[in-house]
Amino acid sequence: MVDTYIDPKTGTAYDFGVQSFLGVGNATGFFERFGIELAPFARANVTTEYIDFNTGSPVNYETPTMEAQMAAMEKFLNVVEPWTEYLQPGYWNFPQPADMPEDFLVTFGMGNMTRQTTMFELQAFGTYMAEAMLGKMGSYHVSSGGNQALYNAIAKDLGDDVLYSSTVIDTRRTDSGVFLTVKNRATGKVTRITARQLLVAIEPTEENTAVLNLSQHEQTTLSKSSYTREYTGILNNTALEAGKSYFNIPSASAPDNHLVLPDFPHIVGDDTLDEASAKALVQKNFNAMIRSGHLAGSEIRELNWVDFSVHGPMHARVFVEDIQDGFFQQLYKMQGERSTWWTGGAFARNFQTTLWQFDESLIPRILERLS
Repeated sequence: MVDTYIDPKTGTAYDFGVQSFLGVGNATGFFERFGIELAPFARANVTTEYIDFNTGSPVNYETPTMEAQMAAMEKFLNVVEPWTEYLQPGYWNFPQPADMPEDFLVTFGMGNMTRQTTMFELQAFGTYMAEAMLGKMGSYHVSSGGNQALYNAIAKDLGDDVLYSSTVIDTRRTDSGVFLTVKNRATGKVTRITARQLLVAIEPTEENTAVLNLSQHEQTTLSKSSYTREYTGILNNTALEAGKSYFNIPSASAPDNHLVLPDFPHIVGDDTLDEASAKALVQKNFNAMIRSGHLAGSEIRELNWVDFSVHGPMHARVFVEDIQDGFFQQLYKMQGERSTWWTGGAFARNFQTTLWQFDESLIPRILERLS
């Protein structure tokens, strides 16, 4: 999810959501269509401090050399590259249960990266991410105005065809078309939409899909998924030094125990981590660093959130047993049922340009149905 904060004093754009776009498929052509200039993505030049956020104290942690990291990344790429067609674009070619690679469903990790299923980790960091890390695939960001500039241009192009601040309050989906009733939350205006086909792009949680009156097949299939919760934000506090990155890692990881990782929630949260809990966790970790004396120079203990973004449910995943029972085959049987099609992170890898690539494989199917 793209989040761009514009400093009201300087006009400087700060991206605190999506940092860069992978050069997948015709991604650069999409930017060109809207006249958005790109620049190669380069990571910020910062000094990383490794800190146990529970104690607030520094950890004498030593990362592998860059040479060792790149060698390991090459090995990783060699392993996962043959599986790319199973996950990209989308799960059209996902293997039948009897043809599943043995290593695909073993423990790999999310949260603590040693305790989760490999295939779901590859959704977050798979072939394309490894290629980008190794310089084999381009990675870009918007050259000026922040990454939100792309979506501002898209909004301008779509104009009045988008109903903002609106909620679907009633639906009827049939094999011959769909009928939606939409209400503007600010004005109360009701709009009725009749369409031959419907494309759903929201994450298909129980709450989000309640108004769609799911079929038994849809409900049974979608109810198997669970999600992580992600939040991003910008803090303003003089105790946090410019040019530094504070990285959470347990004391037991010193000096080079690379598989000793923080307990959940770490980087992402489970589906119980709400906005208030996420902010409280950051505040708790910040207070620990103040109490330990590692951070100083500020008498303000309450964190000031300049901006904060709720990314909502992400990284849909199911139990291994569900995959072995043909979950993804059942998920894709939903495509086109009752004139309804599905896109988004539950139906493809949850990254901007990989989702665009999935959409390029989905839209021709919708157009074929229309013809």
